Amino acid sequence: MAATMYHCKIAHTKAEFAAIARLNYQTFVEEIPQHSHNAHHSLTDAFHEQNTYLLCYQDENIIAMLAFRDQRPFSLDKKIGAVEALLNPEQSRKLCELRLLAMEPEYRHSLAFFHLIQAMYHYLLDQDYSACVISGTTRQQKLYRKIGFEAFAPEVGSEQARFVPMVLTADKAHLLFERLPKQAHIFYPGPVQQTHALTHTDVSHRSSTFVHLHKQVTQTLLSLSQAQHVALLLGSGTLANAVMLQQLQQRHGTQKGLICSNGEFGQRLQQQAQALGLVFETYNVAWGESFTAETLDVLSQNCAWVACVHGETSCGHLNDLDMFVQNKHKQPHTLAVDCISSFGALPFSLTQVDFASATSGKAIGALAGLSWVFYQQNPTPHPHAHTSYTDLNQYHHQTPFTLPVYLLANLAYALEAYPQRFEQLHQRLQMVLKHKPLQAYALKTQAYPTAINFQLPALYTLNAPLNGLFLHNQSAYLKAQQWSQISVIQPDFEADFAALSAWLQHLHSIDTNTVTIN
Repeated sequence: MAATMYHCKIAHTKAEFAAIARLNYQTFVEEIPQHSHNAHHSLTDAFHEQNTYLLCYQDENIIAMLAFRDQRPFSLDKKIGAVEALLNPEQSRKLCELRLLAMEPEYRHSLAFFHLIQAMYHYLLDQDYSACVISGTTRQQKLYRKIGFEAFAPEVGSEQARFVPMVLTADKAHLLFERLPKQAHIFYPGPVQQTHALTHTDVSHRSSTFVHLHKQVTQTLLSLSQAQHVALLLGSGTLANAVMLQQLQQRHGTQKGLICSNGEFGQRLQQQAQALGLVFETYNVAWGESFTAETLDVLSQNCAWVACVHGETSCGHLNDLDMFVQNKHKQPHTLAVDCISSFGALPFSLTQVDFASATSGKAIGALAGLSWVFYQQNPTPHPHAHTSYTDLNQYHHQTPFTLPVYLLANLAYALEAYPQRFEQLHQRLQMVLKHKPLQAYALKTQAYPTAINFQLPALYTLNAPLNGLFLHNQSAYLKAQQWSQISVIQPDFEADFAALSAWLQHLHSIDTNTVTIN
């Protein structure tokens, strides 16, 4: 027998709105005598067209609901006057009203209630409301206080239906949301959730323990990359790219280069190079399109260096590294490659790449915070480097600045999964590619080794986080394209994907069947 599934969603079908009217009547006519009886046993709210209804389901049955409304005047404004007069300015920045909180009596002390409230907090915070006001019935004051509401004005209403004006601030919602027991199913391409306890938090980066760990990590990185040298940095992949680009500047000065872009991270590489004052041409194609060897050969003529992104995760495209290596053989130049998202995602060699950047918090699966630059020859010193922190020569065979040992130990632990992790990531990718309900929404591009981009219906993207299912779609470049991404690099991917699959099945069932209240 299948386990009971509770899940939340924003109402959008006629069947759901009919069920809402029945639950509304059951609660606010039969239980709380706020409205008159009628023969239809159905009550449509006066602000129905302005309400956003958040529903809680048990399998395919609606068992609870609440409504958000942010158009003025609020129903509470009509009872006590403008609510801002009784709230502070920060609370009043962006207000909404919570209305029609109703739940079948038998579920009010169940797990279903926590699902609804968790979704409520998430919606409030995601919409950036500063506070939410409510007319809280005196019969449920204990419940309202439990979920964070506080009275801010005296009781109002009739003898049969007394209400207390109450407010839930964003700060209180944040606090309670974090305290709620919940299981998040994460599909981000980084940062990566850690399941291994952090160690070495009290160890100095000048100790013998550090030296041993550093050697262990660098040897593994060099074995996986087949590069000659690697410099570990404390910072994100953006720092590693800055170090790599500065080395191009120190080596070639004002000699012209070429930077290729077919996505967000190629554009960022160009922006960084421009900020550093490098002289370069661009080879830009549409997001997700492939570069061609013929065009690359033409544009790279007389260039002292070429830079590109290997794994362009923004559009789910793995660029052809061999093509860039072959181009270098035809027209000798320095080749620099952003491997931030690709290193650890699949095996490849950097023997023919002069400089490459990578990071801990992506495919490798370690904590974010460490990055590194692979290189083949001794770095070029320069007396006028922008800063010593981004001067690769500073890092050659030494650790010049503080490097937290716990990050190094965490990276060493993550690297123990290789080379087997390559196959694990491949199998996970196949699981996503073969998932029939998602196939219709996958973008028609090559399959990236660790992530698939989708053009998902709003029904999915709006409701997934209400149920603890966090797709990667909040980055500005993904929002602009209306894309969502499912990455396979998280430690509990199999269980998380099973939860996503079950939720999609319930969502499809709801949309194709008549919805009822329990």
